[in-house]
Amino acid sequence: MRTMLDVIVQSCTVELFRLWDLPVAPVRHMQVSVGQHRYEDLVGVVRFEAPRFSGALTLSLESSVLDGMIQVPTDARRRQDWVREAANQLIGRLKNRLINFQVTLHVGLPTAMSGRALEVKHRTFDTISVYLFRTVRGKLVVTLEGDIQPQALVYTGATLVPGEGEFIEFD
Repeated sequence: MRTMLDVIVQSCTVELFRLWDLPVAPVRHMQVSVGQHRYEDLVGVVRFEAPRFSGALTLSLESSVLDGMIQVPTDARRRQDWVREAANQLIGRLKNRLINFQVTLHVGLPTAMSGRALEVKHRTFDTISVYLFRTVRGKLVVTLEGDIQPQALVYTGATLVPGEGEFIEFD
């Protein structure tokens, strides 16, 4: 099931950045101890909770990637807003995919900080799952840390969430 989670995280990230016309390619996944991973310049962080599946997702991007995207503001404060929203959209995609695996995430509010600030911040878990992606402009990194038990994923085979852009009729 770890491989299934890896595929879900990687595909959600690729799909999200495709919306912003930024092709990203997964490079590798690794499990590292806290302190062995360095975050990029700007990081969006979102906490999530579910039985046997709780922790935090981070999305960190090199400045060169942010500088090359026309959708990303150049002002520092607005750039933080953008990375918060990007992390929020990524966790939303992950949440929608996990519903089909009997995992219902409760998601917190996204925050943004520098990579260095996050590295200094007290971490509550021992290991981090690191997903590295390459772009033509640099790299971006997604991490999952927490009490994440891949065996909690039980595929139902049913599509429980409408696809993006799919029409939903309300009575």
